[in-house]
Amino acid sequence: MKKTNISLIAIATLFMASCGTGTENKNETESAPIEVSEGTVCQYQFDPSSTKITWTAFKTSAKIGVGGTFDNFKIEDTQIATSEIAVFNEAIFEIHTGSVNSGNTIRDPKLVEYFFNTMIDGSSIIGSLVKMSAPENGKGEAILSITMNGATHEENAMYTLEGTSLVLSATLDLSKWEANSAVASLNKACEILHMGEDGVSQLWNEVEVEISTVLKKDCE
Repeated sequence: MKKTNISLIAIATLFMASCGTGTENKNETESAPIEVSEGTVCQYQFDPSSTKITWTAFKTSAKIGVGGTFDNFKIEDTQIATSEIAVFNEAIFEIHTGSVNSGNTIRDPKLVEYFFNTMIDGSSIIGSLVKMSAPENGKGEAILSITMNGATHEENAMYTLEGTSLVLSATLDLSKWEANSAVASLNKACEILHMGEDGVSQLWNEVEVEISTVLKKDCE
């Protein structure tokens, strides 16, 4: 769906000594003017090719994770900015649910047919970045607006920033988007596979979503 000025100030002090000639010894020390560079300014830019959207759903009473990716998505209206976070100030995203990829060719069509296709406008999930706090010790908070199953709600997210690598993660409660019936539909279609040692078949409403990217950096 889904970013800090760096200034380097170099101070150089040079000392020059001149000695007298002939019978007189004359020592003089002169200091050169202090030279201060104007600093280095870096700009950051979104790189779609380095971006990945992953998800983790949970099944059985033991809450076993099942993960995958969305291979077809767009993140647009990003900015070229002098801070990593500002790159995403007006970002919007669209995820094409038909590109869901769990690494299982039998499971993936079921995810589309019995889950996404049972929702309103289930072919896509759209949203935007509402707010992103400045990072503290490489961590920060964000608010996402997500439209799914015909409903739009805001969701809290967290992110980490290491150099130009940014990872944003959120845990979605699908009942917030009234998608309980879609969850029940998929659980029924995969009833045996979602059954744990206790004999209970369960698919949880919670889904963890993560967006990772590496920004392009250009310094002058």
